[in-house]
Amino acid sequence: MDEFRPVSDIYRRKAEELVSGAGSPREAVERIAGYVRNDILYRLDEWDTNPEDVLKKGYGMCAGKALLAAELFRAIQIPVRFKVLQISGEEGLFNNIADHPDECFLSQLKRQDRECVLRSIRSLPPQRDHIIVQVFLDDEWIDLDLARDEMLDRGMRLTGIWRQRQVLNEMGPFSSIDDWLKQRMQLRTVLECRQLFFDFVNQHIDRIRRAGEEVPKDESKQTE
Repeated sequence: MDEFRPVSDIYRRKAEELVSGAGSPREAVERIAGYVRNDILYRLDEWDTNPEDVLKKGYGMCAGKALLAAELFRAIQIPVRFKVLQISGEEGLFNNIADHPDECFLSQLKRQDRECVLRSIRSLPPQRDHIIVQVFLDDEWIDLDLARDEMLDRGMRLTGIWRQRQVLNEMGPFSSIDDWLKQRMQLRTVLECRQLFFDFVNQHIDRIRRAGEEVPKDESKQTE
């Protein structure tokens, strides 16, 4: 990401709104990180989704959320960079989704579309690519994983499908991940019925998130 590239007004306005009244750079970073983590919901999307679209839609995947956070940090002159991780530990989420095919619109699909979506889910590799952003604060680089929002994380714990992410490999840091994202788009494993796959998985992610929203925070802690 080019630190000398002008910051778009849309990011500048949002960043100024979020950090208004912050007493320190650390508090400003925490406010932006909290917004991107929890107000921008986690849902599957394309790897190369523009961060402006993520902001407008109010949801995104790890890459889109990291790119959005980076733009907001740049707007308040916080240096940023990225790491690309290969992780395991998400199988609980996708196994749960594949095991509950009738809990969303998929039950209304034609048989061939239904089978295509389930086949796509079961074809996912056990390892996943994952993007995090780093900020330079108080003379050190700090990792920020802003992908899963708090309510989704809580819902995964309450439904017993939460798994600790294990980092298998790490690349970076990178000042920009634009080239990596272009290459990653060429390596997509789910090509058939891709939009149906997104819609189905995201409906189930929302279902799991609602489980987290329906239980008081203090009560949910007892299950962790």
